[in-house]
Amino acid sequence: MPGLNMMTPETLLPLIGAPDAPVLIDVCIDEDFALNPRLIPGAFRHSFTDIEALAPALINQEVVIICQKGFKLSQGAGALLRAHGLQAKALIGGMVGCAARGYPAVPAAALPRPRFVAAEAPTSNAVAALWLIKRFVRSDTQIMFVAEETLEAVADRFDATPLMPFSDLQNELGLDQPSLSQIAETLAGNTPEAAGITAALTGLRALNFSDQSYLAATLPLFDALHCAFRNASDTPSEGAAT
Repeated sequence: MPGLNMMTPETLLPLIGAPDAPVLIDVCIDEDFALNPRLIPGAFRHSFTDIEALAPALINQEVVIICQKGFKLSQGAGALLRAHGLQAKALIGGMVGCAARGYPAVPAAALPRPRFVAAEAPTSNAVAALWLIKRFVRSDTQIMFVAEETLEAVADRFDATPLMPFSDLQNELGLDQPSLSQIAETLAGNTPEAAGITAALTGLRALNFSDQSYLAATLPLFDALHCAFRNASDTPSEGAAT
């Protein structure tokens, strides 16, 4: 039975990509990370030696600390954050344990810059891709909506990543979970849910004049679709890491 300040990979897996997912912090040392340069989807790297610097930004949030094997680094970093009054747990087994279970992991080299640029008046595919970024890369990713003809120039000047289609982004990040593939099929019009999702997105666009408010309104819709597809898949180890 896991300790009070521990979380099992089996408990974490269904939380990955969920709107209420915990903040995931990878504290692996560089030498260990180089052996398997991947991150649990949504996680970011931070040195365990400076973990307390994150405390002010983590108030009222659940935190899971991840190291190579779930021993000293995640335990110690979690303890320091709890000393600041935070809810912090160490992931049992760390990255080694997740890899042994075939759980999803994003290659670090594929992670985009923390700012994305997308064409204004985004399509259904574009808002789905932005949902994927918000839920499986970083929830605090900045999104810039600009005129389509200026995408590349703005990306260059503002150190941003141009948005790519949902399926391309899914493949780039190595996220091959069945639930995400079903979303891709829905966007292509190949599932029974496609017409309903299109109608819902049309309604949300009509209710939200600005692109930023439209994006915010669409996130719960894709959260619900992902949850439905994930529950229907009923696979305990979606998306084997390769």
